[in-house]
Amino acid sequence: MIDVVMALVATGMTKGRGTGKMLAADAAQAPLKGIEDGRDEVWVGKTQLLRAIERISPPLAHRLLRNG
Repeated sequence: MIDVVMALVATGMTKGRGTGKMLAADAAQAPLKGIEDGRDEVWVGKTQLLRAIERISPPLAHRLLRNG
């Protein structure tokens, strides 16, 4: 099993939401690379920063996720 934490991707569903979205093709490549590398977690794009924050301060990371 692999867990993928995906950043905001530029799709029809996210039109008008947020900025700095990933291209769908780039977002699709990240889980595939994670599988090839044998990883069980893949943090895609800007979520890598969230991962670092979560390690330092889990409550802050949860607030960021909850409040967007």
